[in-house]
Amino acid sequence: MAARIGQLNMDAEPVLEKIGTHSPTLPGVDVPLLKSPIKRQLLARKLAERAATSKE
Repeated sequence: MAARIGQLNMDAEPVLEKIGTHSPTLPGVDVPLLKSPIKRQLLARKLAERAATSKE
């Protein structure tokens, strides 16, 4: 019963391109850092090392 209520007709659903949705701009955000997991991991390690040396 619940499965019938929750069925979607994907042909009737709006396409995101047509309804004009877009990701907002992020002022002050380092976009390459945001998009790269490796860069984030390297930065996290660097910050962890810096925090460890400052505690000593």
